[in-house]
Amino acid sequence: AQKVAALRAWFGREGYSASVSAEDADQAQSPALARLTPLERFLFVVKRGHCELFASSAALLLRLDGVPTRLIAGFRASKPPLAGVL
Repeated sequence: AQKVAALRAWFGREGYSASVSAEDADQAQSPALARLTPLERFLFVVKRGHCELFASSAALLLRLDGVPTRLIAGFRASKPPLAGVL
């Protein structure tokens, strides 16, 4: 729990921010940035991204620090869909 809290505090201290746009970490403005993965651009350059980038980064950083971590993405609908909504 302490390592997770420390990671959350680090994201805040380092100026990371959330965005609903997938484009933030995907935009490459130079050939050097184009060689980076979206996760690398998020962690080392852009520091702005959607929830999956935060979750992936957290899982990676926690595992590197010895915390057993799994990442599960997606959702499960528990009710039948509304009319016209898939």
